[in-house]
This record gives sequence, C-alpha cells and structure tokens, in this order.
Amino acid sequence: LTKSPDLYSYNGSVSPNGKKIMYIEQDLNNGNDDIYSVDSLGYNTAQLTNSLESEYEAIFSPDGTKIFYTSTINGIGQIFKMDSDGNNKINISNDLFNEYRNATISPNNKIAFYSYKTGFSQIYSSDLNGNNIINLSSNNTADDVIPLYSRDGKKIIFLSDRDTINTTGEFNLWIMDSDGSNKKKLLDENIINYFWSDDNKKILYTKQSSLGNYQISIINTVSNIITPLNTITNEFAIGWLHGKVSFDDTRS
Repeated sequence: LTKSPDLYSYNGSVSPNGKKIMYIEQDLNNGNDDIYSVDSLGYNTAQLTNSLESEYEAIFSPDGTKIFYTSTINGIGQIFKMDSDGNNKINISNDLFNEYRNATISPNNKIAFYSYKTGFSQIYSSDLNGNNIINLSSNNTADDVIPLYSRDGKKIIFLSDRDTINTTGEFNLWIMDSDGSNKKKLLDENIINYFWSDDNKKILYTKQSSLGNYQISIINTVSNIITPLNTITNEFAIGWLHGKVSFDDTRS
C-alpha cells in the first residue's frame, strides 16, 4: 500500500469509515517521521505533515474528521490536532516546557494523554481543544503512561510502574474509570502494547516473557480470566478486527 521501498513505514491505522489508512513514514536519510494517508486500496497517497521535526502517534477522531498526533518541538513532544486532509494544524497542549504524548480520544469528545508536568509522568484528560485539563493520576509519584480509552469511553487502561518503582521498574497494565476513579492493576507482567475489544470487556496485549520473547494473550476485564493465544514463537499483537485478533508472527 505504501510503495515506498526507500522509506520506513509503520503504525498503520484505519479511518472510522474504512476508506483511509493513516501511517507514519520515516525518512531514512534524516530520521524525520511524517504522517501520511492512503486510500484503502493503495491509491491517492497524501503527505499530511512536513516539518523539520518528527510527527507520530497519530490517531483519528471517532468521526474521522480530525487527526490527533504528537510532534516534537525542539525535542519536546506536543499534542497537535489537524483536519484529516492535513490542514489547520493546532498545538493543543501549547506548553513548550513540558512533554505531552500518546493522545487517545473517547466517543464523548474527551482526550487523554500523559505529561511530565509534575516531574512524574501523569495521565490527564481535557476537551478536544486542550482546555479543562484534569489530572487523572491523582499526582502520584510513579510514572503512568500511554492511556487508551475503551470503545465506549467509560474506562482507561494504562501502563504504570507504581507497584514496581522500587523493584523491577517494569510497567504493568492498570485500569481506571474515565474520571480517574477505581484504579486497579490488571496484569503483573511486563506489558508492551494493548488493544480494547469492541465489546469493551476484553483486552488483547503483548507481554515480554522472562526468556525475552513476545507473547500475546487476552484478559477479560470483568472476570480477570487470561487466555494465552500463542506458542513458543515470538508474536506481537496488532489489534482486533470484527471479533478476531491480528498479530505479527516470526514462526516462518
């Protein structure tokens, strides 16, 4: 689809209407990352960002009209939004003294992200313009990172070292209500990535085992039952598709 053998393309995501694929492309000459889109059949490639900085961690808004992404300014991550055609770029974090990363959008027009505003990485929420910021991490002294709203916007999963900061330092998977209440740890393992199911009850995730290989499993957030999915090979979760999971596999 990308047809760019001289460039490194990664982190593809599909628009809500299924007609566009957005991805990040890295220029191997200067190391810059830019955001591109292409039709689902591989036509009409468009470069959506083109600056001296890197743009990445791009996601569509639930209605597909906006794209939220991270852009570095003098090496400091900021959260931007733009129209899905690349126009009207706005820095919604607008704080060049603190890092902002990994936006996630709820269906009720809230954005969550993490920032080091307090000296520790904390998860915040705001409206889609970056206003009315609320600290969901309750100013703890551990690092909470990479929030992800459930499909209905009622829950947020995230990584935290709050139980391991003085031991292994691994990031475990936690869950909380979207207002920051009812935090609890879901998995006491070294988690790499994770994805909500369509029914908001299950999470597909990748963990790194003690042997160093990657393994994928599903946890039911209601029953806490864990279902391992892979064999002894390296497998890396990509996401859900109509009730099925997709993943990278090195067995061949």
